[in-house]
Amino acid sequence: MAYDKDGSTNSQEGRGISPKQIEFISNLEKSSKGGSGALADFLKGKKKGNVSELSSREASELIDKLKSLPKIEGMQVQGTGRNATPKQISFINNLLSRNPSSKEKLEKFLRESKKGSIEELSIPEASKLIDLIK
Repeated sequence: MAYDKDGSTNSQEGRGISPKQIEFISNLEKSSKGGSGALADFLKGKKKGNVSELSSREASELIDKLKSLPKIEGMQVQGTGRNATPKQISFINNLLSRNPSSKEKLEKFLRESKKGSIEELSIPEASKLIDLIK
């Protein structure tokens, strides 16, 4: 396991939510039907008072949950660019499950890209990651 300068682990489990994840969650909440209720339920289930208390992994779970909600007609999620496609995300997860040693490459790639999760990657970044972990 790798450690940061302060001695904490840099795995998704121990890492706090990133500013980009906070922004993305806020945008998803506003653009989704039932987003506020889903967010409140998720936080309650995790025994958290607000989004900033979530770990990076919990934030990724919440993002997936909010992405699955129907969108408010005419609303677009702001500031997300063109995120990795569901096919890319699925393929990356499949590659990681077949080769657990690739998880270190993933963590390094996410750190260098300043991303908190696979879902935050752009389409070109996801392609680059796929080539890296094949």
